[in-house]
Parts: sequence; C-alpha cells; structure tokens
Amino acid sequence: NINQQDLLKHLSLGDIKIDFPALYVFGDSFVDNGNNKVILGNEDAIGGGYLPFGIDFDGKSTGRVTNGRIGVDFIATVGGLPYPPPIMGMSKIDRKIIRTGVNYASGSSGLLPQNGHVLHKNVINFFQQVDLFENSTMKDLKGTFDSPKRLKKYLSKSLFFIHHASNDLGVTFEVEMKKKYSIDTYAKLLIKELSKQLQVK
Repeated sequence: NINQQDLLKHLSLGDIKIDFPALYVFGDSFVDNGNNKVILGNEDAIGGGYLPFGIDFDGKSTGRVTNGRIGVDFIATVGGLPYPPPIMGMSKIDRKIIRTGVNYASGSSGLLPQNGHVLHKNVINFFQQVDLFENSTMKDLKGTFDSPKRLKKYLSKSLFFIHHASNDLGVTFEVEMKKKYSIDTYAKLLIKELSKQLQVK
C-alpha cells in the first residue's frame, strides 16, 4: 500500500508546484469523484459507493470508481489545492463560497446529450455539466469577487480539465451509433459537440 507522498516522489511530482487558483473538472468515470454516488446511491457500481472502491483512499469509498486517488486528485495536489468536491454533494452555502474548484464529472456520461443514458439514465452528460458550471457556479462566483475584472482574471488562471468521449466511442458507438454513422463521421460529430460546449457564451 503506497501512500500519496511516496507516489508523488516516485513520479518526481513531490516538489512541483503550479500556480492556479482553481481546478474545474468535467468528464466521465475517469474523473468522477462522487457525483454518481450522490445521484445513484451506494449500491450502484457506476457510483463507486462501496468497497473495494476506495480501499487505498483511507479505507473508505468516495465515489471514485477506483481503489484510490484519480488523476485530477494529483493535479490538485500539484497546484496546492484541495480535491475539487463533487457538485452534487455540496450544500448551497458551500457552492456560494468555494473558489478552489468543483468537480462536475459523472461516470458513464457522454459528450452527446443522449449518450451515457445507454448505461444509466440518470448520469450527468457533458451539456448538463457545462450548464451546472454556467448557471450555478458562475452565478455564485460573481458574488465572491468585487469586480468583473477580478473574476475574469481568476477564470483565466484557473485550470479546466475535461475527460470525455470514452463512453461515446467505447459504448454508445458500438451499441447503437454505428448503425447510423461511420466511425469518422461519428468522431467529427463528437468534436463538433465538444467545440460547441467550449465556446464562450
């Protein structure tokens, strides 16, 4: 059982510090740290809410579909930040005051609005994740900065991490989309959807 500090040292990350004020995470089960656990409950495997999930994370399940920490946890550590909490597990008060980042990821979700529901109908797709950031987090952030200029500077220095398309390509395409699209056409459709969601509104 390797502790986090030893692992960071082994990866030569122990002394690295990168200066960014917040980490915002969007994606699927590779980066979901508890949203599906809140949505689906502890008994659903997609939620990672029971052991052995988390056996190397202080011996408790956290909603990560892994036995320990996930990639964005290490990124947060390198940035000197706390792990970004799952949006679905935050209270209204916590949402209004947090400035170090939030995790919107949902295991089994996809880039396309209909994708992900092949595995579970209640997961948060990428469109919904972006909507949560824009219509919840952004509204709350505006109340914590004394000017739009400071908020803009904060956002420009924050790290936005996106891990998506594994379910779109690995599950949904094989189950239903290859009846409608070639893989090249489908990939272009995914890129178009990702680009649309990344546009400044």
